Amino acid sequence: MIARSGRLFVAGAFTMVNGTAPRDRFAVFDYCTEVLWFADSDGDGLGDAGISTMACAAPTGFVSNNGDCDDADDSIGSATTWYFDGDEDEFGDPQVFVVACQQPVGYVEEGLDCDDSDVNIVIGNPCRRRGSYTVTDVLSGYPNCGCAGQKILVSAKVFLQGAYDTNTGLMRDDLRSAGLIPLQEPYTALGYEMNGIPMAGGDVIDPSVLEVTGPDAIVDWVILELRVPLISPWPWPHDVSCCNGMGISWTLMVLHLCNFRSPTVTTT
Repeated sequence: MIARSGRLFVAGAFTMVNGTAPRDRFAVFDYCTEVLWFADSDGDGLGDAGISTMACAAPTGFVSNNGDCDDADDSIGSATTWYFDGDEDEFGDPQVFVVACQQPVGYVEEGLDCDDSDVNIVIGNPCRRRGSYTVTDVLSGYPNCGCAGQKILVSAKVFLQGAYDTNTGLMRDDLRSAGLIPLQEPYTALGYEMNGIPMAGGDVIDPSVLEVTGPDAIVDWVILELRVPLISPWPWPHDVSCCNGMGISWTLMVLHLCNFRSPTVTTT
């Protein structure tokens, strides 16, 4: 007897095989390993754990999983992971959870709480990150637990004095035309620092950007620092260790500058 390619070859002097007289001294049978299939009455691709059958291939109306919470309603899918919310702040403990079709008492869908025993530690609450140059700091959720600055969108309209042409009201793109604008920001290599702290740097542009001509042509790389005056009121938690004689450096951005497409950056 030999099994090969889903068929079983059995040697012998057979007079009849499946109602037919064999031409050779062996019989050939198709075979398979049956597996469990589950009824999918609502056709949502999820099976009913209570209705199953064994077969080599999926029978019509059956699927290989049994995850349907209600096989009579295609709008109801599989079970949800619920997280225990001990401090009742609507954020659960990511380490304590159950999988169920119905929400258990004391459990929530968001498993992002970094300390489920402290009701005062809530994602989005303001916090203070000392020694940073950020504002609007808030508590972040699991797994990035901690205090982090939030992204802001800055649209800046600026003119470079040297490149500005008073006759046209635009900036010249002589550096771009001469091939003198590098693809990577040049300030890191020059040792630029913000209040004595080296910048992260490494910003790059696509070479195709420098192929643009006309009013949208790139003029140069620039650095933009946002500062908060020392005398202004503080609507957010801050750290006076950031101070210098000119004010408090809030953040730093490296961007490329053109005439009409105002630099728009997202930063923290």
